[in-house]
Amino acid sequence: MFDQFNIVLIVGATSGLGEGIARRFHAQGKKATMHSFAVTLRAQRAGTSCNVLDLAPPYVDAGLDAAYRAAVVDAQGGEEKAVKSMPLEPYLDTAMAGFGQGDREIATGFSQIGASAWRKTFGPILEGTGLEDRGRSP
Repeated sequence: MFDQFNIVLIVGATSGLGEGIARRFHAQGKKATMHSFAVTLRAQRAGTSCNVLDLAPPYVDAGLDAAYRAAVVDAQGGEEKAVKSMPLEPYLDTAMAGFGQGDREIATGFSQIGASAWRKTFGPILEGTGLEDRGRSP
């Protein structure tokens, strides 16, 4: 059935928190593992028709966690002090633009900060191994 397709796209959803330190280590460890898996799989599949994309959303206001968000805002001392989430529409615009540009890592907001720090730190190590892993398509 899949013989008719020439291109395979694997999308892993991680988070910018996966590249850094966060309070909820159990969740962030999973995200860091997914990011590492995406980087490794992308390097292993370089030069094939299998494309691996790492989608790393920031804290997005998707409306799915309204009750939890209200409790977190209260715990952080109110709206003025609380961590701000990215509105859903701008995030979707950014993600879709990344798909359209052929990006292999799509991150924005806080996630972009984490992804850039990760790439700056570990990018030279990856390049030294001879494995190809680029955040953007060549």
